[in-house]
Amino acid sequence: MKFILDDIRNDLELYGRLMRPEHVYLVSQTQGEHIGIGVRESSTPIAYMVVRISREQSQASIIALEVEKSYSGYGLETILLQFLEGKLKEQSYHYLTYDIVVQESENAAREFLQPEDGWDSGQVLSTVYIADMEELKSAKWMNTIRAPLHFRTFSWAELTEEKLVSIQEGCNRWYPEKFSPWQEGYDIDHQLSVALQYKGEIIGWLMVKRAASNMALFKSLFVREEFTRLGRAGVVLVEGLKKVLENQEIRYAMFVVEKDNAAMLQMVRKHFTPFIIRRKKLISFRKSIL
Repeated sequence: MKFILDDIRNDLELYGRLMRPEHVYLVSQTQGEHIGIGVRESSTPIAYMVVRISREQSQASIIALEVEKSYSGYGLETILLQFLEGKLKEQSYHYLTYDIVVQESENAAREFLQPEDGWDSGQVLSTVYIADMEELKSAKWMNTIRAPLHFRTFSWAELTEEKLVSIQEGCNRWYPEKFSPWQEGYDIDHQLSVALQYKGEIIGWLMVKRAASNMALFKSLFVREEFTRLGRAGVVLVEGLKKVLENQEIRYAMFVVEKDNAAMLQMVRKHFTPFIIRRKKLISFRKSIL
């Protein structure tokens, strides 16, 4: 059996049949920040990898590694990893990471991430929570938390061009880039996403995307620091939940909390615990390649 490796960008039409839409977008539209490596047998795509490149950190992060089920057991993951590592060494990169989401009780170890090959034992980066939206309706705080005087929430789709430009100009000034509402914004649902305004100025947002036909992913919650201390993040979150609840198709909510986000972890424990039906962990494996 002969396997052929490809630069996916050169044959997106072929690999697009195998790849998830968001991965196709990252490879085709993000101007070198992501690369895609594919494997095919003859003219049939059977596996692919999407990698995020950070030249400043001298690091590459694998964000997708998918193999067709009928080709599992052929060591395609190892083939892709070895090929990628060789390319990274040519360009003097120092680190490679592989991020994986697993069930809370699942063993994250993978046969292609062995210590003898330089991989560490993995570090938990964040927790993924899935909540039942129908159950959330009964939460007392859903009806008691409201926007105070001078604060207004509305759909992201209602923002004027002037407001959008103002927010863009604030990146790395009053909000860090990782909370940018345009991060991976190609599939953000602007009707479900919520903006928070104070006296005419946008001070926060909750960006939402459809993770599945019946599930909303609460992608990014941000409120300016001086207003976070006043509890305004709760206002944005509640209004976002209410907006999602208006969509009868959506039954579940998914949100991700970083392990170092103490305030958000406390909010989850205090307000969401009774409604959580599943937990997952985002674990990052890392190795030095020089």
